[in-house]
Amino acid sequence: MVFVGLISYSLYLWHWPIIVFVRHLSPDPLTTLQAALLAIATFAIAYASWRYVEQPLRLGGVLWPTSRLRVRYSSVIVCSLAFMGITLDIGNGFPWLQSKAVLAVVDDEGDRSPLRRRCHIARADQGRRALADTCVFGSASGQHVVVLGDSHGAELSYALSEVANEGLLQLRQVTASGCPPALGFTVDDHPKCARHTQNMVDGLADGPRSTILITAHYFEWGAPGRPHRDAFWLGIEKSVATLRRSGHDVILLGGWPPHTNGPLPHALAREIRFGRSIEDYSFPIDQSLASSIDDNLRQIAERHHARYLPLLEAICGGSSQCRSMIHGQAIYFDRDHLSVSAARQVVGDIILPAIGLRGVAGAHPSAGK
Repeated sequence: MVFVGLISYSLYLWHWPIIVFVRHLSPDPLTTLQAALLAIATFAIAYASWRYVEQPLRLGGVLWPTSRLRVRYSSVIVCSLAFMGITLDIGNGFPWLQSKAVLAVVDDEGDRSPLRRRCHIARADQGRRALADTCVFGSASGQHVVVLGDSHGAELSYALSEVANEGLLQLRQVTASGCPPALGFTVDDHPKCARHTQNMVDGLADGPRSTILITAHYFEWGAPGRPHRDAFWLGIEKSVATLRRSGHDVILLGGWPPHTNGPLPHALAREIRFGRSIEDYSFPIDQSLASSIDDNLRQIAERHHARYLPLLEAICGGSSQCRSMIHGQAIYFDRDHLSVSAARQVVGDIILPAIGLRGVAGAHPSAGK
């Protein structure tokens, strides 16, 4: 234990870069033996760092016999590392070392709503904005549609805004980072969320009759073992009940599972580097959790005469594994947020028919490309 204490700082510095590097090299989860070997290697590197870098810098040695030299050399090392880091960040790594196929799939990280900065409400602004401050698209004479949700509604909003801009509906985007549309639900690290939700639901309740699409990261907020899970589901039901009493048509949109092994475009890039087909890449769905979410949403909809639209099959396909691609594009731009390509697919295939619009060009998966 004394030995571990001596090298603890070096362990702290080295363990995460080593884990990231190994995950970069291998697309598959580590076996028990591989994890044990990785732990041994981490201890060995940490010891070498402590013995040949940390100790000489602290206590002096052949290379750094005086305090002045130690300060000088360590300053040069720190500045050199900082320069390398800044250069890599500005240059986005070493893209010339990657194939065009890898770069193309990594570009899917950019397949997100270009309206996020303008229309998606950041945490710092929540609780201070009124409904009138949110973005509205399309014609006032069209069917009124609202997307009410956390960040998982941003790309769906953008796909619907393309339809709205054709004059077929009026869309209001009411999405907020890390803030599910659940009345009275307080996120531990985000106390402004409850006030934001109350402001938005109150504003919608007093507004014109609309079709309100409610969406949230159900696989996160509604998961068993999640703190305040019951309060989350109760809050979703309160929001639905309030909006239904106000005469709105409420549609609960189903959830979709996270890709737990890091950002999906990165995983696809690893598949390409290892010579595997990204069209065959899929990831597991927690079927028990998916079923629980489905039951909760369906029951809430039934109790308040709302509608429920499952999205899991449209996004993931109809198996126990979730596909990774739709029309040649990653379904997520990160771990769990729909890409614009996937959002267009969902809007065109599921949402527009549900609100009485079919065959709209703006909802085609390739629209805007």
